[in-house]
Amino acid sequence: MDARVDIYALGTLLFEMLAGEAPHAGPTPQSVMSRVITTEARSVASVRPLVPAHIAAAIAKALARNPADRFSTVDEFVAALEPSVLHDRGGGPRTDSVSGISASRHGHSTPILLTVALVALALGFFAGRLSTP
Repeated sequence: MDARVDIYALGTLLFEMLAGEAPHAGPTPQSVMSRVITTEARSVASVRPLVPAHIAAAIAKALARNPADRFSTVDEFVAALEPSVLHDRGGGPRTDSVSGISASRHGHSTPILLTVALVALALGFFAGRLSTP
């Protein structure tokens, strides 16, 4: 076991925070475990279509069934959750490479605030769990 187990748990937590339900559901704990082992998690965007594409993609990668397909470190996961707001030299908007969303210098800050809040909540949750014996 390595950090990818924690990344899976963090992906599950973020999925539940955004969707209001678990990525795998079933009537019994055994059926949930069976689904975790045999099926890919559904996309958070399928439950909440307004979730930014780069956030949905990062959560999907964190929830990959094969641990080798997940992020190797929490830093990689956090970086994937951050929006890529870049501008060309002329000052015009440039499309976000992950989500395909056009970002402008004076655009809405809501996705950025959402990302920061989610990351802060998740990191606070895991910091609390790590400090508890």
